Amino acid sequence: MTSDVQSAIIAAAQAAGVDPNLAVAVAQQESGGNQNAVSSAGAIGIFQLMPATATELGVDPTDAMQNIQGGIAYLSQLLTEFGGNVTEVLGAYNWGPAAVTNAIASYSGQWLNHAPSETQNYVAAIIGKLGIATITATNAVSEAASTAIVNTKSFLEEIPTWALAAGVGGLVLILVLLAD
Repeated sequence: MTSDVQSAIIAAAQAAGVDPNLAVAVAQQESGGNQNAVSSAGAIGIFQLMPATATELGVDPTDAMQNIQGGIAYLSQLLTEFGGNVTEVLGAYNWGPAAVTNAIASYSGQWLNHAPSETQNYVAAIIGKLGIATITATNAVSEAASTAIVNTKSFLEEIPTWALAAGVGGLVLILVLLAD
């Protein structure tokens, strides 16, 4: 990504109240900052805007500055729609807002585990670029364990004897099963 493109993204993000680091990371992941990039699905430019999305945003995706403005506007919309949850925003940017909303409705906090691998990889790559703790199955297990251990007695009653005999590995397995 050239310094001119990066500067334009940062300026547009700041003007729109979007974290410039998030905006740069998305542009980097989408196209490497290359305005000439066109995906096999037809996404265009720096922020890889689909033509229909660009039309909704009122921008020409083939113009670099409009592409940046559109990409930032779309990120801003998604941040509002998903209450600032960066993981959900990134999932929606890649997979589509309706798909993420439906996955959240079906799987709650485990929605990302049910997203396409492309979306899981996309979210993980950008989260990594931002320096945020990577979302992994281990984190999901930890969250499930924290929730389940609130009532230790009932939690322990749900663990089969074979899992206890299997040690930590068995405990992790049962936590994964309980989380679903």
